[in-house]
Amino acid sequence: ATAVAAAPPTPANPSGPRVGPISSNTVTLPAVQNPTLRLVKSADRGTVSTVGTVITYRFTATNIGNVTLTAVTVTDANATGLRCDDTTLTPGASTACTATHVVTQGDLSRGSVVNVASITGTPPGGSVLTPIDSNTVSVTATQAPLLRIVKSTTASSYRVAGEVIDYVFVVTNMGNVPLSDVTVADPNATGIRCPGGTLAPGESFTCTAVHVITAADLERHSVTNTASVTGRPPSGVATAAEMSNEVVVREVPVVVADPPANIVTFGSLEPTATLVPAGPTTTSPPVNAPTVSAQTQAPAPPAPPSIKLDKRATSEYSAVGDMVNYTFIVTNTGGTALQGVAIADPMDGLSAIDCGIFDGGLAAGDSVTCTATYRVTAADLKRGTIVNTAAATATTPDCANCPKVIAVLGRSAARSTLSAPLRIPFTGAPAIAMVTFALLLLGGGSVLVIGSRRRRNR
Repeated sequence: ATAVAAAPPTPANPSGPRVGPISSNTVTLPAVQNPTLRLVKSADRGTVSTVGTVITYRFTATNIGNVTLTAVTVTDANATGLRCDDTTLTPGASTACTATHVVTQGDLSRGSVVNVASITGTPPGGSVLTPIDSNTVSVTATQAPLLRIVKSTTASSYRVAGEVIDYVFVVTNMGNVPLSDVTVADPNATGIRCPGGTLAPGESFTCTAVHVITAADLERHSVTNTASVTGRPPSGVATAAEMSNEVVVREVPVVVADPPANIVTFGSLEPTATLVPAGPTTTSPPVNAPTVSAQTQAPAPPAPPSIKLDKRATSEYSAVGDMVNYTFIVTNTGGTALQGVAIADPMDGLSAIDCGIFDGGLAAGDSVTCTATYRVTAADLKRGTIVNTAAATATTPDCANCPKVIAVLGRSAARSTLSAPLRIPFTGAPAIAMVTFALLLLGGGSVLVIGSRRRRNR
């Protein structure tokens, strides 16, 4: 635009005709356009803690330039439903806009909702203004990590050492952020297994573990324990341990019946030694008793029941994690059929003993071979030897005058190749405890009382 100065009026000429009008030079003054906008953004809340919460944003757009602006537009990449009252603003005029944002799980995991809007418009010249940013608005997302662990077992009681209690742990993310490195701890259980991975809010997974009944559990008459769980939220700081409910499994005492006439006895128990039941006491016939001929004598009774356990192990190991393979060969060395043949080995870390397809019965002279494995630990490597004893037990239901229960021990050893030559002491005292333990494994019914003789030190 330009401004044109008008010529002054022509003065009157009293002595002659009028002159003019005469035009002056033209003076042009430029009008400087200064199109600009200002955008102020605010939120209706300062914190959020739940997915789905709606944040309402308010914007005030003001024309702070000197020309009228049309097609005034506000944009916000982190909001929806943005609306403004006016889209044409004269100099100094303002308009109000609104938009919303729905809180997501990502917002809570990040710990805040941060965003910036922008505004643009078109001046009379027709060139759209470069977008102008608003102030930054930050809404804090409050993280509340929380885990719950519920512990249970299907075992209602236990009777003997070596019995296994199975535990189940259900872990649930009760907080509002995902948790990684979720870890279950139980000081009275082993073999804890969990699926792993990240646990999203509201999700659960199930872990398992076992506890093997010990002699101390038998002395306490119950197993009481509590588990705990921890996790790591997006902030990186591990949660405090959350405790589970307390689980109690109580002992059911084994009732020991009066011993029958024939008592299982044993002397110094060597590896693979057989426990031989004592035979009935014999007496001399009366002096005047009639002589019975060989033809009329009754057939000799069958040999008394007995079993043999031959336990063998991989002879050497050299590193932590090496596998020691165990073989258990149980043989019916007596003269009567055996039932309920079982092997007990309380060694910590030993796998389940696998006897294949076996119904627990052994005819006279028959045998069954079972296997198990064990991984070498740092303690084994330091100690230089792995020595342990198993026990085999069986019942004699087909022999009326025989002991109801017979038992036998078998010992094996493995040696570290880094250690000195292996020497395996084997005395009666631990053997007695093992056989007692093996007999208790039979649980109900008549349990045989065992007599014993210890080896003498020479």
